[in-house]
Amino acid sequence: MGELLWLLIPLAAISGWYAASLSYRRQAEQSASLIPDEYIKGLNFLLNEQPDKALEVFIRIVEVDPDTIETQIALGNLFRRRGEADRAIRMHQNLVARSNLSFNLRANALLELGRDYLRAGLLDRAESILKEVVQIGGQTAQAYKHLREIYEQEKDWMNAIETAVHLQNECGLPQGEVIAHYYCELGECALAHGQYDVAFQHAKKALTYDRACARASILLGDLAFGQGNYKAAIKFYSDVHVQRHEFISLVLPKLKEAYARQGDNKGYLTLLQRISEDNGGMSVVLSMIESLGCDDATVDEIFAAEFKRPSVPLRMIRVYVQIKSETGERTSASLTRIVAALDSHLERQASHLCHRCGLETKALFWQCPSCHGWGTIKPIDVGHEDQRWSRSRDSMKHLPV
Repeated sequence: MGELLWLLIPLAAISGWYAASLSYRRQAEQSASLIPDEYIKGLNFLLNEQPDKALEVFIRIVEVDPDTIETQIALGNLFRRRGEADRAIRMHQNLVARSNLSFNLRANALLELGRDYLRAGLLDRAESILKEVVQIGGQTAQAYKHLREIYEQEKDWMNAIETAVHLQNECGLPQGEVIAHYYCELGECALAHGQYDVAFQHAKKALTYDRACARASILLGDLAFGQGNYKAAIKFYSDVHVQRHEFISLVLPKLKEAYARQGDNKGYLTLLQRISEDNGGMSVVLSMIESLGCDDATVDEIFAAEFKRPSVPLRMIRVYVQIKSETGERTSASLTRIVAALDSHLERQASHLCHRCGLETKALFWQCPSCHGWGTIKPIDVGHEDQRWSRSRDSMKHLPV
């Protein structure tokens, strides 16, 4: 009897393992059967970028089973993507009105409703809904981002700052660069209204959030220059090269004028030479040539060095031809026509480039009109490295992996 008992123990263990395995397999099969084939088909259409077909599938699912909340959220999102904001709003409003929603589903439905209102241009309603999302939690970071977007559209910079600070402190998302631009917006507005002390304080505040904010240094330089403090203006303008060397071309004419007001043209040339040694860019080189004058032997040396580069910018060629046309004799008329032709071509070229989305524009925007990035548009000022190549590499950083 004892021997039989010892034989039954391993058999019982094996039977228990088999029963548990069979139960797990049945549960898995039941869980898989809970996912409707139509839902999988709709997801496949979305993955294949066929939103219209996905929309048809999700509508059929909702008609058969109105309790599929996740499907209704997805359906509302598809309506919004198609530009049917009204239908999206109704879909998400019906979901929000339900009393049996879980915490996470309610937060998701409210967030999507806020996005619907934002897409429809109903900013007040969107703001109210998104604040409710922040209050209940669940989708806080996304809600703060959309609230910040609303305040940017309304140019409500103080609320934009407050929202960005919350986004940074509560969600751990760095916002220093963006907040600095908000303070610069306030500073430029104050400067336009003659409130110089207020503009100064906003520019200084910008630098506390982003020490590399070239825009704030330019604003401080403008304020100092306007008050006749040329020494301070030179200091602030010179900071731009250290902070964001791509923006140095914006302040070169101002630096030249500030040095001239102090009677120190030699100091300006010394500054240009120092910047040139540190990846100054084409604008710095051209400014050096302009300051040296056509008759200086150093100018020919500069051109010789620049023309050895793999690609020579048209602006550089244009200045070279212009100098030769002014110093030549029999060929001056022909060279003048070449300069005019180059000028016509350069006028059609973009002078600024967004290093995030690739937008090319003739004007400088501190916020890109296309991708809405702050400080992503920079002057096209070719230096030791072609900026379009730099932009293509920067854009790759934003690609999903």
